[in-house]
Amino acid sequence: MGVVYGVDTSSALLRKAKEMGVKVVKARTEALPFKDDVFQSLLMVVSLCFFDKPAEALLEARRVLRKDGMLLLGLVLSDSPWARFYQQKAQQGHPLYSVARFYSFEEIKGMLSQAGFRLSGVAITFFAHHKTQRR
Repeated sequence: MGVVYGVDTSSALLRKAKEMGVKVVKARTEALPFKDDVFQSLLMVVSLCFFDKPAEALLEARRVLRKDGMLLLGLVLSDSPWARFYQQKAQQGHPLYSVARFYSFEEIKGMLSQAGFRLSGVAITFFAHHKTQRR
């Protein structure tokens, strides 16, 4: 995907990224260790739901992006089948999903607007594993 830098707090995930040739930085997205206006694009995939302060993470993203830069988010929205699936896992005590908070599209739009982003496009995908029966 052309990812140059990977930021995470998980040493295990950073090791995997490093094995894939990504330059890794152990940091919180709410406090990125980069200068202002340095990146042309940022990719956050299924991560806002795990941040303690997602609005601060988006402000930091805006800070490190160039003025003409692009933020690409991969989200699980609160009203999606995936969110319901993960919330069920959380109720069963799953350690990862028990700390996730899924946001509505309106909540995401509000956070993006407050952080200084302009929404320029939306794409919706849904991938699911379906069992097939042999005849």
